[in-house]
Amino acid sequence: MIGHLVLGVVGGLLTVQLSLFGTSIYFHRSQTHGALHVNRVLDAACRVWMWLTTGMARRQWMTVHRVHHARTDDVGDPHSPAHHGLVGVLLGTALLYRRALNDHDLARWTRDVEPDRLDRFTERWGWVGPLLSVLALLVVLGPVMGLAWGATHALVYLIAGGLVNALGHQRPGGEIRPRDSLVATWFAAGEGNHAFHHRHPRAAHFAGTYPDLSWPVIRLLRSLGLVTIARAGPATSTPRS
Repeated sequence: MIGHLVLGVVGGLLTVQLSLFGTSIYFHRSQTHGALHVNRVLDAACRVWMWLTTGMARRQWMTVHRVHHARTDDVGDPHSPAHHGLVGVLLGTALLYRRALNDHDLARWTRDVEPDRLDRFTERWGWVGPLLSVLALLVVLGPVMGLAWGATHALVYLIAGGLVNALGHQRPGGEIRPRDSLVATWFAAGEGNHAFHHRHPRAAHFAGTYPDLSWPVIRLLRSLGLVTIARAGPATSTPRS
């Protein structure tokens, strides 16, 4: 039983890394800011994977993040410590995302994306993806390993998102503004280089204070012909809305 538990935790840590790269590379840098473009096969694979593991659809993630850029740490920022507190953002990022989706029109914030059948399906049936994943883990791996795997994946993913949104904007007890965070960077595939990203939102390489863990993966995907980089270095243009 202990061995199954350990294997489940290790498996969850491996698969959550794929979801973190999917969030940073696909949802964030590619779809939200247009810093790189993915081919059709990788595009579909990313959307299906992120639906299965997080329940999120690309237009939903894009909407919340574009609102965040448009209203950074001001009234209307969907997940700023300025309004929800450091602990509130650390522990409640998922709830804040869902609340933001109820408050904002996807079509307005994602005018550059023409929704297809996959978009409409994943947006309507978001909760089904993680449910199917958990059921598959239980059937294939058994209850102990399956639950450990799924719980580890979910917990680490939620922690990573909370760290980026919280520590990426506030030091404990400190000033609230975009900042680079070593902890968030290591937990969330380079996303902790948050001050750099807010200065240069359309740069594919988050070349901030700390190593961008997604950048070697992007370069590998480019060498395989799966992505093209629109802009690697700093760009001061604002995100699309």
